[in-house]
Amino acid sequence: MSNKDVWRQKSDDEVFAAVERLNDYNEDGQKIIRAEAQRRRSPRYVQEVDQHIVKQGNESGTHIARGVTKNDGQPQNVVIQDIKMGFGSMVVFMVKWVLASIPALILLLLIVYAVLIVIIGLFGGLLN
Repeated sequence: MSNKDVWRQKSDDEVFAAVERLNDYNEDGQKIIRAEAQRRRSPRYVQEVDQHIVKQGNESGTHIARGVTKNDGQPQNVVIQDIKMGFGSMVVFMVKWVLASIPALILLLLIVYAVLIVIIGLFGGLLN
């Protein structure tokens, strides 16, 4: 197996981490790492990865919609029909959702309070 093949089998994280520390490698290694990083930045590589992910999803029975585009390159609308999630994961998700909604609720109440103050200020004199 050549050095080029070794770097092709590495993950994206490993390749781009190696790019950040190129000085650790000899000149030939630097050329191979740069070439592999350049290959992984190309639109063709991204399309191949997307096709591979969709193929894996179809084989496992899940539907993956990552980077879905129409033939003209415009984004395509995707409808999610089902999410398979364990009970424990669902509980954790719902607790996080509730906690995240608290600041939004406080902000909403402040806005309602401010609107009520304005309305009472404008029409308060009519009540007397």
